[in-house]
Amino acid sequence: MATWLGFLSDKNSGGSHRAYSRPGEPTGLNFQNRGGKIVPYQARQLIEMIERYGHEIGID
Repeated sequence: MATWLGFLSDKNSGGSHRAYSRPGEPTGLNFQNRGGKIVPYQARQLIEMIERYGHEIGID
C-alpha cells in the first residue's frame, strides 16, 4: 500500500523493519512484521497517509 501512495522503499532498511519515504513528505513510514501484521501505531500512520494521498490513486 505504501508504494501505491508514492512512497519509495528505503534500500537500507533491514531485518524485520521496512522503511518507506515519499519525496516532499516529512513523515516516513516504517512497518514491522509481527506475525503478518503491523503494530497499531504503524496502522494509524498508514491510515493518515491514505487520507492524505489516497485521492491520487482513486481512494476517496
